[in-house]
Amino acid sequence: MKTGEKVIIPQGIPFVGGKSAIVIKIEDNSFVGKVATVQTSDGEVYFDKEYQFLPADSIFTN
Repeated sequence: MKTGEKVIIPQGIPFVGGKSAIVIKIEDNSFVGKVATVQTSDGEVYFDKEYQFLPADSIFTN
């Protein structure tokens, strides 16, 4: 995963789950590993562990 990539926010997240977003920052957190910060088209910002996000293009290739 890298900055600028489109992803899908996990379904279990209230209000933003299932929305597509763009990765705006990747951080290497010494406690939990890689953390991605993403922003939706509405301007909402959400962050979680990198593995929680599904690449948006994988929805159409599977």
